[in-house]
Amino acid sequence: MHGSKFSNPVNSRTLSDLLSYLDVVQAFLDKAVLDRDFDAADRINAEFSVCLSALLEAAMVPDVTELARFRQIKARHAEAQDALAKILRETRGRRSKVQAALSAYSRV
Repeated sequence: MHGSKFSNPVNSRTLSDLLSYLDVVQAFLDKAVLDRDFDAADRINAEFSVCLSALLEAAMVPDVTELARFRQIKARHAEAQDALAKILRETRGRRSKVQAALSAYSRV
């Protein structure tokens, strides 16, 4: 984000620019989910929040197309968050099973 692959969204002049930036950030989050990269997902979520704040600060009224685009990006973001939570639950479940097996093995 800042100083990396993206330009600063706060300096964007149009709502369309901000939405484009948000879409790019979301694409990186989608990749982090596929890669199961929680560190990257955490950094990307922080950047997503910065962009949402910039959208709130922009005193622009979205047109119907921009509003639909924003809703689509937000839906993708919610899906990515759900996928990350599911991966985390599955990982914790597997870890618990491994710990139980190790514990049982150590008693033998």
